[in-house]
Amino acid sequence: LRGTRHPASRRPVAVAAVDGRAIEPTPQGFAAAVGSRLETGGPVVLVVDTAERLRLIDGWLRQDYLPALPAHARVVLATRDPPGAVWRASFGELLRTVPLGPLAPADAAEVLRRAGLDDEQAARVNRFTRGHPLSLQLAASAVRARPDAPEDAILPTVVQELAALYLD
Repeated sequence: LRGTRHPASRRPVAVAAVDGRAIEPTPQGFAAAVGSRLETGGPVVLVVDTAERLRLIDGWLRQDYLPALPAHARVVLATRDPPGAVWRASFGELLRTVPLGPLAPADAAEVLRRAGLDDEQAARVNRFTRGHPLSLQLAASAVRARPDAPEDAILPTVVQELAALYLD
């Protein structure tokens, strides 16, 4: 549970994060992963990353769990798949879909610097990743492992990892 501040109110907002890859996709597994982290009494945001991995409990989340959350809770479902018609029908205007695209060059460079690359390496990596967040992370890892490798040696590693993740 991490804290942040809501920019409009300057009130502390608790953030509870759950990774859909790391939990059992059952009501019990999800509830155990969240635990009591939403019982803060104040504003809280539940962030569920890789929510597409929780398809087995999609109906339960939509019909039972989310409607039962306290009024001070908000939910962010990070998923590769946009919500279907049943989600839109269930939540109407309460549901907001925000598609995310590639990062701007300056933001991508910052991600790469934080991942341990220098400015020249970051510029080289971003030429072929073009700001795609997962590609940035994979390329940064490949460059850290082989800092002097040419771009044409790094690119196949990134493509292979992306393909494996896609097939997974």
